[in-house]
Amino acid sequence: MNQTWEKWCAWSGPVNIALFAIAYIPFIRWLPPPSPGLSADAVAAIYQQNTFGIRLGWMLVMYAGALNASFATVITVYMLRMKNASQALAYVQLTAGALNVIFLIMPAQIFEATAFRPDRLPQITQFGNDFGWLIFDMVNSVTMLEWIPIGLAILSEKSDHPIFPRWAGYFNLWGALFLIPVGLTTFFKGGPFCWNGVIGFYLGIVVFCAWYFIMFFLLLRAIKTHHQPVLP
Repeated sequence: MNQTWEKWCAWSGPVNIALFAIAYIPFIRWLPPPSPGLSADAVAAIYQQNTFGIRLGWMLVMYAGALNASFATVITVYMLRMKNASQALAYVQLTAGALNVIFLIMPAQIFEATAFRPDRLPQITQFGNDFGWLIFDMVNSVTMLEWIPIGLAILSEKSDHPIFPRWAGYFNLWGALFLIPVGLTTFFKGGPFCWNGVIGFYLGIVVFCAWYFIMFFLLLRAIKTHHQPVLP
């Protein structure tokens, strides 16, 4: 039964991505996201034309973001089973995973609040939209703090049968490195680094989704080969 719950926690990763896709593509319909260079009136029109879809979509994103807690927890469980790896790294990862839940839910709530009264002054709607997007994109710092300990723990494990393959350590470190330019969205209203740009949006989405799915499959393998049953 304990192994079953660990598998359920691992499955929360791809379910998170699936919920986000369901919310974002058919309901929110911000693909690509609205440009940060739009006028206040243009931003207000977006919220007025799809008020229900924005409200429902970001509500689903809030549920998706909450699943990061169970995914981070099961990673912590298996980090604590590594030989010679510091337990401090496991708890840093868990703390950052919990913070990620907050910083994934917070922008969703801001977008919800912005769409709650779509008839308000356009400048207020524009501020809410800016606020939501900047938090959504600049959560990269917390995500990096979650991935780097995983990479360091994997590379420091000394075992003939490691929990995770060594390449996964490099994958986590390189993934964290690729997230650095995503945080530059605060400086750009156009071009590849803005929040709807190739780097500011698409690079972050690709790296984020790839991390979830790769860690999901590695967790399933770890649960199968390194599971420790609870002793009576």
